[in-house]
Amino acid sequence: MSRDDIDLHLFDDGSLTAEDCDVLCERLKIETSAIHRISNIPALDGYPNLQRAREQFVMCRKLLDIPLLDDQPKLILDTDILFLRPFSGIVSASQQSQFVCMRDQQSAYSPSLLNRMRLRIGGHPLISHANAGILLADPAIIDLDLLDYFFSQPQHLRFPALVEQTAWALLGSKAEKPSYWSPAAVDFPPQDLKATPGSIVWHFASDYRHLLAEAECMNADTAVVSLTTQPAKAISLTEELVRAKRNAQAKLSKP
Repeated sequence: MSRDDIDLHLFDDGSLTAEDCDVLCERLKIETSAIHRISNIPALDGYPNLQRAREQFVMCRKLLDIPLLDDQPKLILDTDILFLRPFSGIVSASQQSQFVCMRDQQSAYSPSLLNRMRLRIGGHPLISHANAGILLADPAIIDLDLLDYFFSQPQHLRFPALVEQTAWALLGSKAEKPSYWSPAAVDFPPQDLKATPGSIVWHFASDYRHLLAEAECMNADTAVVSLTTQPAKAISLTEELVRAKRNAQAKLSKP
């Protein structure tokens, strides 16, 4: 679907069989050398917390293995991402920003409000509403010292499913010109699966996974649409306080 000159690589978390790899190579028209199963990352020597996190949280392989493969910007995708139509704009986005992510419907992160505030006070705010399903990252933003500190703090790892996304939000706040993909182009799918003229990518995250089997891509000769971006921002104190109030009200309303 991409009209940009990009190379496709797959990263195996250890769950792919030899038969799986053969099927993927045939359907995606890639060589077996494009499927990577990385057992050891020399760059992580001296970072015991990252080595432990990589074994404990499978998504940390996405966080570490892919960016550290080489020094080129990476478009990093989860397997529940569907491109609907031909598109361009990846190279342009990589030249304008070190970090581009999908804008989520909420700021879903693993630390509690108190611990997010502690990160902020320590000079480490999080990008607001970051979703790591489809992101563009320059390896230069991978701060191993910061990540090693983050993964050394158990209070930041309360919700394992959100740990990797939180780490990206942390790194993104340090990037030059952090950005979101345009929400008109990159979004969660509507229940009726009707794409708008500007729709390019749908993310079939957990609450939408059941719709994936019914989704269809547009024809390959559909007009090419460019992926555009807009500036991202860190979570504001006001947003944190509103979220805390909403959570407190939800708890009080429970019988």
